[in-house]
Amino acid sequence: MARLPIINNLRVVPRESDFLDRKLGLRGEIFFDNDKNTLRLYNAQTIGGIELVKEDLSNVTDAVFLAKATAAGVGGGGSGSIEVSDTAPASPDAGTIWFNSTNARLYVYVNDGNSSQWVQPAVPQQTIPSSITDLGITDGSAGQYLKTDGLGNFTFADVVQGGGGGVDLEAFSVGTENPASGDGGISDNNTTGVFTYTPPDLSSYATTASLTTAVANSGNWNTAYGWGNHATQGYLTTEADTLDTITSRGATTTNSLTVGSITTSDLADTGLGATTIDSASSLTITTVDGTIVDGGPFRLPSMDDTARNALTAANGDMIYNTTSQKIEAYQNGSWIELDTGAAA
Repeated sequence: MARLPIINNLRVVPRESDFLDRKLGLRGEIFFDNDKNTLRLYNAQTIGGIELVKEDLSNVTDAVFLAKATAAGVGGGGSGSIEVSDTAPASPDAGTIWFNSTNARLYVYVNDGNSSQWVQPAVPQQTIPSSITDLGITDGSAGQYLKTDGLGNFTFADVVQGGGGGVDLEAFSVGTENPASGDGGISDNNTTGVFTYTPPDLSSYATTASLTTAVANSGNWNTAYGWGNHATQGYLTTEADTLDTITSRGATTTNSLTVGSITTSDLADTGLGATTIDSASSLTITTVDGTIVDGGPFRLPSMDDTARNALTAANGDMIYNTTSQKIEAYQNGSWIELDTGAAA
């Protein structure tokens, strides 16, 4: 079972009495009467709606109240009274009317000759309309439409094309397609009801004919440029060059080279300036007869005590210590001065 919504505040639309008096309204519509400070409920049948009774019955005329009381079995001139309270009167007389201020309902104390009890007056049965004519609207002819004058009065009228009284769906049609232009679009004529389609201009795009021509001409391109099967018409399918054939076409470059290893009988620098060999770790030179430095001195790395002590030294390492101004070697797990043999 669906749970009903909880509404903390509800505001009913206020209107003046003269507007509400001539309004037919829709079933279930509620308005607040600004002039009478009452609520009106509409059922789409009663012009002016039904005015709801106030708690103090101040908007119920004596004549209406007397008629309702009489219809409920309260005889005129009897001993009954009108009581307003949260609970039923303790010792009511027959004909007593009690307004329950808790649930805002009326009860009449009735003695039917056999017993006495509180009876709630029956609410008149509302007729549910089964067709539009049950609302007091005169039926029209087939093809007409229902219109209102804004005052609660409804009538059927004929459809007039272009007259503002309605739309004849059969009047719509699609006209001749326009030449292609811009991004294209659809336009309509609100007088004739004709819709016209304008296709987008695609002249700048490749067409099926141009693509077909391109494929047909591909044989000519193969002939003109020697194209064809890549494996048989001279296209590169495997690498046949060696380092010798590559260097025969040019053995000098200014680009940086990265190699895994170099095996050479002669490593020479014929360029200008100092040659630098930069290694990310250590540089190992492996020879059979030893390493010969020819044409200039062999220079050890220079550093002070702090830089030397930061090294992860191995036996055989040598440096020039700028602090002590001596050549030092790492021997048997410690640094020594090479000229004196003393600990460095």
